[in-house]
Amino acid sequence: MIEVTGYCDCVEEGDKVRTSRNVGIRLARVRTPENGKHGYEKAKSLLEGLVLHQKITYKKVGVGDERITAEVWCSGKNVNDTMISHGCGSSVY
Repeated sequence: MIEVTGYCDCVEEGDKVRTSRNVGIRLARVRTPENGKHGYEKAKSLLEGLVLHQKITYKKVGVGDERITAEVWCSGKNVNDTMISHGCGSSVY
């Protein structure tokens, strides 16, 4: 798979971001609570702190209806792993 670099303009939910080129990305292996559910704000806030207005690198691992599914890195750290290790989402394989 090819790695692509972009800038995160928007964190839509705790496991979804959008780049400056309007690419929607769902974090692979991570499922966070939906809006209104316990843990939603914590997950979204952590993801914002990790990637919002930052340069990210992502590797597509799947495609959905409105976005791709990808492994995401920022500042040399795997964002997907960080979200799971901070207890902000369940690991899904």
